[in-house]
Amino acid sequence: HQIAFQELFGEKHLTDLSDPKSCPLHSDLAKQREQILRDTLMEVAYPDKIAQRNKNTCVPTSVQIMLALQDPERYVQIVQGLVSPKGEISSQLLHGEAHIVRDEGTTQDDSSGRTITSRLIQAAFMEYGNDASSLSSFFRGNDYDNAKDKHSGALLPDKWLKGMGQEEGQYLMDAIFGEKAYKSILVDQPSFHSA
Repeated sequence: HQIAFQELFGEKHLTDLSDPKSCPLHSDLAKQREQILRDTLMEVAYPDKIAQRNKNTCVPTSVQIMLALQDPERYVQIVQGLVSPKGEISSQLLHGEAHIVRDEGTTQDDSSGRTITSRLIQAAFMEYGNDASSLSSFFRGNDYDNAKDKHSGALLPDKWLKGMGQEEGQYLMDAIFGEKAYKSILVDQPSFHSA
């Protein structure tokens, strides 16, 4: 695996992720360095294995898969940012004014069955989507809670929202791939209303 990884990303990124001096980890993740490295290797080698499991993170998971397929080197760098003590993705890796940080409570296992890296990436992407700029967005100003897999906040204080809307998905894709590099489309869903 090391040879294939080096061919894709070069020696530097492999060394950085595996070296405590080059890539310090958040204290909750410090003993999981080897697993984080294995997760990252697996996800860039086999992006089709990236999964949301029992979480409503289909849009962030799709963006994560696209990123692993199209830019594995940047994928590894994004992982490095999220596992770091600060938990921030470098602004040099994002487009526009994007600022993506590790979501609170994601350094601990959430029993979702996801890899450590998928848990960190998907929750950070979900939280970032809450900042979509349109006032029409139901998610705007809300907070994503990874443990409950729901959003809550000012617009709907007594309600919880699951998943990510089309506008939030576009906002996330613009941050990761560049403005309008991809267009988010809404696909009709089957109706679950009784007749």
